[in-house]
Amino acid sequence: MRAFRIPCFVLLLLLALSLANSSAMARHCVRWNHALDAAQQAVSEERWSDAGRSLDELQESWTACEVWLRIVLSHNTVDEAQQLMERSRLMVGLEEATHARDAMTELDNLLERIGGGEQLSLSNVL
Repeated sequence: MRAFRIPCFVLLLLLALSLANSSAMARHCVRWNHALDAAQQAVSEERWSDAGRSLDELQESWTACEVWLRIVLSHNTVDEAQQLMERSRLMVGLEEATHARDAMTELDNLLERIGGGEQLSLSNVL
């Protein structure tokens, strides 16, 4: 019976860490989605400076978490998100509404995939 204590403890610890990671990712994704929604709203109203500020906030928050993101996500996913953020910021800076909306929609879809992929669910476990 004692032989099972250590493996059970390790499995419980891994489950707790997975739950903590999932919770942290969900919180960050909500914050990033709010910033992106604000930027999309500003672009639709052609408030370019507000859109730029919202994207800057998104970029700042993302950069603060980059090391952790590179641990828990694929490097390609992190790089793709950064490229989409840069493209969004560039299009907002050029005041190109159509291209900015397209880039932000792609980024929104990617953030949804990231948030959904890190949730602890039966489909993700299997």
